[in-house]
Amino acid sequence: MEYPRSDYKGPESVTGQKLSGDQRDTIKAELREIRKNRYKALEEGDCEAVMETFDEDVILYTTRGMQVPSTNTLFNICQNLPRPLPRPVMEEEEVHVISEDAAWTVHVMEFEPRNSEQSVTRREVVTLVWRKTNDGWKTIHFHASLNPVPEN
Repeated sequence: MEYPRSDYKGPESVTGQKLSGDQRDTIKAELREIRKNRYKALEEGDCEAVMETFDEDVILYTTRGMQVPSTNTLFNICQNLPRPLPRPVMEEEEVHVISEDAAWTVHVMEFEPRNSEQSVTRREVVTLVWRKTNDGWKTIHFHASLNPVPEN
């Protein structure tokens, strides 16, 4: 997936210096590692570790644009997820570096039906905005959508 913007000149640091390819690659690797560790913690039910990856002022949205009222709600959702979590049959991730302390990611996963009661494949799209803080990279905006995959 590409998101062309004709006026976009490329990532720059807060000092106005353009980031090198190595700097962008390092940031991308850091964010992918955090996401991987977050998912592992989610699988294991370690909701405190999951929550540590979110900024205390994170803005949270779920399917249909419903805002989650607080991180406590997200923590409760984490605790009540049926485990084991389903494994995606398709997974794509894009990391877009904005600056040395800002980035956004899009993570797309497709899941087969879990049981005979679910008859359609589902697609989850998770969009995250990241900010680098003194405590490392934190998610400051989270949006997840889970929808049926249209049949061809």
